Amino acid sequence: MIPDACPKNLRESELQGSKSQPQSYRELLSKYEETEPNFVRGEILEVKGVGQKDVYNISAPIKKDGNLYLLGRVEPRGSEKNSISCFFIYEPKDNSWWLAKDLFYWSMQDPFLTTIKNRYVLNGVIVTPSRFKEGELEYKTVFFQGSNFKDFRKFTEGPRMMKNIRLVELADKKIGVFTRPQGEKAGRGKIGFTVINSLEDLNQDVISKARIIENQFKELEWGGVDNAYLLKDGRIGVLGHIASMELDGSKHYAAMVFEFNPKDFQFSNMRIVALRKDFPPGPAKRPELEDIIMPGGLQKIENEPHYLEKVQLYCGLSDTQAGKIEILNPFGRFW
Repeated sequence: MIPDACPKNLRESELQGSKSQPQSYRELLSKYEETEPNFVRGEILEVKGVGQKDVYNISAPIKKDGNLYLLGRVEPRGSEKNSISCFFIYEPKDNSWWLAKDLFYWSMQDPFLTTIKNRYVLNGVIVTPSRFKEGELEYKTVFFQGSNFKDFRKFTEGPRMMKNIRLVELADKKIGVFTRPQGEKAGRGKIGFTVINSLEDLNQDVISKARIIENQFKELEWGGVDNAYLLKDGRIGVLGHIASMELDGSKHYAAMVFEFNPKDFQFSNMRIVALRKDFPPGPAKRPELEDIIMPGGLQKIENEPHYLEKVQLYCGLSDTQAGKIEILNPFGRFW
């Protein structure tokens, strides 16, 4: 039994579904600040081998051939047009991450890597000049697959102007697809979900038609899925972000979690697990991006007591740096 001193697991929250009323960013922020210690707990990662460029919006570490790797977005401080996504390898001697020069890099932003049916699936966001408005940009998500880190090949792409498309292998070996539509009913960005039988079924039409998970975000607020984990009972543990914007254009992003049942679209209360201020101060790409945290993934910490199992949350900070922070496993014994 989980002791009273341990923060409640999401499992103890009543699953809501479409009749629930969403909580605002500020309401979730208030709950987080009431229960979490108000001091710096996270750390900035040392990422080397890319000169003066910034590395941010990273994945969680991936173990391969006895080494730890992560993916990161690399770009100059003053630009978002020359982004690349690279592998970095962990060097325990100096507790830092070095560019893996023997591995591929891609001209894209915000890389995400998962395993589906024993194959690596990688996606990222390609940004190009807008075909409709001079001086503006448009983007789309592209997908690659491979049996190792050196044979990735492109196999499909997502709809125009959609980020945060995430895949997760389900208990029945089908594939869950989280989407992030915008505009019309989706407003500034809501979360959609659909199920496909195989990677060959993933295409723009399927992604565009994913059913929106209703009543998760207040009007004028938005969010998306950044990673997803199959839980032991068939539900999905979701790691994502919730965001809001001030009248002056400054943005606030928080890392959040919830549980989702792919069979009936029921979901647990969203809960904030980390903020930008949980990390040491650092530079921002632009002033309005100072309060930004973009979660990438969770890594379990070994040798922890069962009911206090902890994880490391890896994330991007203020669109300039990469960080990690130790938190209680938000999905408890079910993950």
